[in-house]
Amino acid sequence: MSREIKHLLIPTATTANENDLKLTIINPQNLYDPSPNGYSTAVITPSEARVAYISGQGGQDSTGALSPDFAVQVQQAYANLRTA
Repeated sequence: MSREIKHLLIPTATTANENDLKLTIINPQNLYDPSPNGYSTAVITPSEARVAYISGQGGQDSTGALSPDFAVQVQQAYANLRTA
């Protein structure tokens, strides 16, 4: 007999207050601007938290153009990470 364990993740929302940690949203000007799509290039938490969230790093250049060459896309993605 096999057993299955299922987990349910329920996100919660809280309101901001003076004691909350402030996040810094990063969208460098020389990278594609992802904010119209609902995310940012990076989010940095205060030093007490010691966490940085980086997202949306694809192979697009600052104009949003994507090279047809995969190797060039990878190089651009790493360049985007360094910029972020």
